[in-house]
Amino acid sequence: MISDLSKKLTVVLVVVSFLLLSGCAGFEYAPKKDYLFYHKELPQAERAVEDAVLSGKDKQCPEEFNEAKTLMEKAYETYWACRTKEAREMARDALIKAKHLCPPPPTCELTASPKEIEIEQSSTLTLKTSGKVKSALIDGTPVTVTGGTKVVTPRNSMPYLAHVLGPGGSGTCSASVIVNIPPAPNCELTVSPSEIERGQSATLTLKTSGKIKSAIIDNTIVSPNGGTKTVTPLDSTTYIAQCSGPGGLSIGSATVAVVPPPPPGCDLTASPAEIEEGQSTTLTLKTTGQVTSAILDGSEVPVTGGTKTVAPKNTMPYLAKCSGPGGSSIASTTVSVIPPAPPKAELTASPNEIEKGQSSTLTLKTSGKVTSAILDGTEVAPEGGTKVVTPSTSSSYLAHATGPGGTAVSTTTVSVTLPPPPKCELTASPKEIEQGASSTITLKTSGKVTTAILDGTEADPSGCSRTVSPKSTTPYIASVIGPGGTEICTTTVSVIPPPLPIPKVIDRFTTHVNFDFNKYDIRPSERPELQKVINFVKQKPGAKIYIDGHTDAIGTDNYNQALSEKRAEAVRQYLIKEGGINESGIITVGLGESRPIAPNTTDEGRAGNRRAEIVIIAE
Repeated sequence: MISDLSKKLTVVLVVVSFLLLSGCAGFEYAPKKDYLFYHKELPQAERAVEDAVLSGKDKQCPEEFNEAKTLMEKAYETYWACRTKEAREMARDALIKAKHLCPPPPTCELTASPKEIEIEQSSTLTLKTSGKVKSALIDGTPVTVTGGTKVVTPRNSMPYLAHVLGPGGSGTCSASVIVNIPPAPNCELTVSPSEIERGQSATLTLKTSGKIKSAIIDNTIVSPNGGTKTVTPLDSTTYIAQCSGPGGLSIGSATVAVVPPPPPGCDLTASPAEIEEGQSTTLTLKTTGQVTSAILDGSEVPVTGGTKTVAPKNTMPYLAKCSGPGGSSIASTTVSVIPPAPPKAELTASPNEIEKGQSSTLTLKTSGKVTSAILDGTEVAPEGGTKVVTPSTSSSYLAHATGPGGTAVSTTTVSVTLPPPPKCELTASPKEIEQGASSTITLKTSGKVTTAILDGTEADPSGCSRTVSPKSTTPYIASVIGPGGTEICTTTVSVIPPPLPIPKVIDRFTTHVNFDFNKYDIRPSERPELQKVINFVKQKPGAKIYIDGHTDAIGTDNYNQALSEKRAEAVRQYLIKEGGINESGIITVGLGESRPIAPNTTDEGRAGNRRAEIVIIAE
């Protein structure tokens, strides 16, 4: 302890001596440093710095703490340099800094003037600060630490911020600027006139109201207060105007209707409008209105019209077309070509009624223009001619007369009448004979006879006689055929058997077969009946077979007569071919519809009448 105190005293003495020698006056003791100083400001600053370390402010506000500490140390250095006054001032500043470390954060106030503006107007932001401020910002822009101003022009209502920074921290304040957006401008576009013809012009007029910065009519800039523009559209067109202002964009529109001019007039006539073949006529086209081209029957003519000569062979329509800015028009006219009158033809027959085998003369007479004439397929002179015909039945005949005007047709009919059917009479003289005696059968005919059959043998058509010697009573048949038909006549020669010897018994077999309508073929169903005939004849050699053909009442007499003969002949041929019967013993005759066995008013009755009766007589 004594040693330490000695040391301290020694130091003090040295210091005092030094101070005295250097002229530094005044001192006081600094316990913590074991120094004596005459002036108190330096130890006070030192104690304030040490207190800041003890309170932790050196870490809380390191920058300000280092400033205070550095200033204190510099105060000591200055003091030892005997700049006492300056050192004391530094010590006082260090004391103040050390005692006032970590001040409260600065504050600020931000205002806007005016607070409410219209779009594109400006407002001034004003910042006022308080406290210790190192830096200040208004809306991101630096200003002085005491505050400042900034002019803003927002497009929409906006909040603005200000920031202040100091040793004690930072502070924020705000102010809002309300932006009132005006309504969009009005933009009215009109056109006069609103309807024009192609090539004419119209005036577009724009009227505006409200706040406007710019105006455009159909891509052309005009005054914001409005304006006009002349347009000449080729077709109907809608035009647009745009008005721009702070409140936005407005559109106006107007339409110019382009009305085409009316189509040109087009009038086509023909003079004369009616001609004969080979003549000519003149087509005339007249036009009205705006015409750019005119076509007459395919040929171009002046736009004012024109003519064209034509010579049609037939009635023809002709067309004309007139074209202009307003479109096209079509006109038409017809030239009637009158053909010459058709020729006339008259066909007659003399006589117009003949008997079969006779002739008639056809006579054609024509009039008018005739280039050729045909009479019943034969060409005759254009003025007419004759032709002899011999029709077998009633016939119609045709004649043609042809000329430039057409063809005339004429017909006539030649009626062919059949002569009356021939007649015949068959007699026997004597009519009754004894067996072994003879009789003469005589055929007499009248009318037109082409063929005569007597007892199955062809005879003289004019008549004849034949001697017969039947062994028993025998019927004889004759038929005469002519253009008028067929006639049957019969007679019977009765044979009186001699008293001695006793006469033979006559065996007789009768049957019939039927035929289909209008046919003479042997039906399969009838063959058994014919086989009975064949069997009977074979048992009775020398028997006589008589076959009569018959028909129903349908058809003409002549037709039925021929059909009945065919039916009798069909039976005869069947017996010869199928039964091997000698044809000399078969006699056939056709009786037509003359001998019905049932009424012809029913199908059943007519079917029974279509038959062939077979009578076999054997001695």
